[in-house]
Amino acid sequence: MWERTETPKVKDNSKSLQLRAIITADATLANDNLLNTVIRPCLADLDGSSIIYCVRNILNNRYQIPTFLDAAQANLSRLSKQAATTFVSILLDALDGSTLDPVTLSSADRKWVLVALSFVKNLMLTTRGHLVTVDTNGIASDIDTHISTALQKSLATDHQDITAETLSILSLRKTHHKVALMPSSLSDFIPRVIIASRFLLENGRRLQINPLSLTCVVIQLANQIPLEYLPQDMLRDYLNRAKEYFVQVHPNKGLTRYLKQCKEFALDLNGRVPGIANDLLEALRIMENPPQGL
Repeated sequence: MWERTETPKVKDNSKSLQLRAIITADATLANDNLLNTVIRPCLADLDGSSIIYCVRNILNNRYQIPTFLDAAQANLSRLSKQAATTFVSILLDALDGSTLDPVTLSSADRKWVLVALSFVKNLMLTTRGHLVTVDTNGIASDIDTHISTALQKSLATDHQDITAETLSILSLRKTHHKVALMPSSLSDFIPRVIIASRFLLENGRRLQINPLSLTCVVIQLANQIPLEYLPQDMLRDYLNRAKEYFVQVHPNKGLTRYLKQCKEFALDLNGRVPGIANDLLEALRIMENPPQGL
């Protein structure tokens, strides 16, 4: 299936030659440094589906991963940290620099966006998020900042599957930088986020979602929405439901960091809507200071 959707419909021969030249250049160079400094700039001006096409062919040439369906974490573990970092950067560049219109997202754009998001998520899970993105000059930058900027458009679409993938990636950040919002409809935004987050919570173990980090994301986004567009009952229900999943959080997986951030965001939310996060804050307090003997 992905073979059909990943391949761009190249009508103009010069574009086809350009894509083949990029793929051949990487096969010839086969160097992780040059993947970032030479190949990545060549991809920068291409449309999203063409970038996906090139990345898929480069993966196949380098690692014998023929489709993104085969790009599961077991296979991606063969990538060096530097290669994984560059692939994440290339796809974030594509999502950030694309001319996507979240309101009128075409079927073709929806397909490549989903592929890009899924691949970024799998790479982050494979590397446990230990990535530092670099620009094409090799200057390091914060991966969390790059993600927060690049995913604005995908977060703004009204496609539930794209919303869920975007939230998954946002929850994998080490630090929850603010995501600038550009939703097409403020009244529909938080309900869509909550519906997607419920799905992620319920399938968290299978999808490797940290429920505490995901809740940080939801509250952070809710804090940016004007009160008249905030569905308070729906949000309160989500917060009460989310805390039941906190027992799945392993104490060594960023617990202290996420606890601190979640508490800060929840206190801010309580300041806007008094009492809405009281039960959640109590659950966080118990996690910070578990009863002795348990």
